[in-house]
Amino acid sequence: MVQNKLQQVDNNTASLPLPNGVYTWTVQATDAQANRSSYLTPTTFVVEAGLVFPANPLISPADGITVTTARPTFDWLDASHPSGQALSYTLRLTSSGVVTSVWGQTTTATVIVSQSHYLPLQGLADDHYTWSVEAYDQGGNRSGFKDWWQGF
Repeated sequence: MVQNKLQQVDNNTASLPLPNGVYTWTVQATDAQANRSSYLTPTTFVVEAGLVFPANPLISPADGITVTTARPTFDWLDASHPSGQALSYTLRLTSSGVVTSVWGQTTTATVIVSQSHYLPLQGLADDHYTWSVEAYDQGGNRSGFKDWWQGF
């Protein structure tokens, strides 16, 4: 990681957010007569911001649309990580309950992919579906599922 230095700050504030890196900080007190204490023992901390996933990442199928193919392409915006590491996604698709199985799973199917789109290998039966996407990084940090769209 990169070693960063902060400039001296007053009133206990610094510019935020801090970029990723290793930081060391210490404190020195100054009284009303400008007497200064010794600096306290330095403490080190690491800033590693997690992955960034847009609040509304779902692109298609769009909310409320009628899909005319049994194999619609699911597409969403890319997530990113400050370190540039590769991310993966979990696509969750749920039927309204008329269909008892989605892609051989229960009424909720989960697919893990490494790109921000997915073309199903198997077609979907006629039903109403909701879908959502979650991004996660190599450290297991997850964005949480974003959006639920009823599309088809």
